[in-house]
Amino acid sequence: YTGGAHGMYVTSFLNLDLRTLAPVTLDDLFVGEYTDELTRLLWEQLMKDNGVATQEELRDLGYASTGELTPTENFYIDDRGITFYYNVYDIAPYVMGPVTITLKREDVAHLIGDASLWGTDLK
Repeated sequence: YTGGAHGMYVTSFLNLDLRTLAPVTLDDLFVGEYTDELTRLLWEQLMKDNGVATQEELRDLGYASTGELTPTENFYIDDRGITFYYNVYDIAPYVMGPVTITLKREDVAHLIGDASLWGTDLK
């Protein structure tokens, strides 16, 4: 606690390639110029999760008021797909808590190539 209105907390995920113990980044999972398309998919999923039809409606709810929604390196992968984890204040005010957005593997399959770690060895 540093004297603000409330305490702060952060959750960070570290994904490792167990063969090399090197951190796994989005560049290891996706190929080509994936950032814009992945951002679009994140916005679409967040709209579905919140039952709205536009980014403006999400902004009215408070999303993207403290930072822009872009793919974050704070992610984890499980059998549901890839989940992007945004801590408080990353893209929304403290009152909204952390934000998670899960994209199913089939939704991002077109961004995964043969050279991708996710396309070959990821389990």
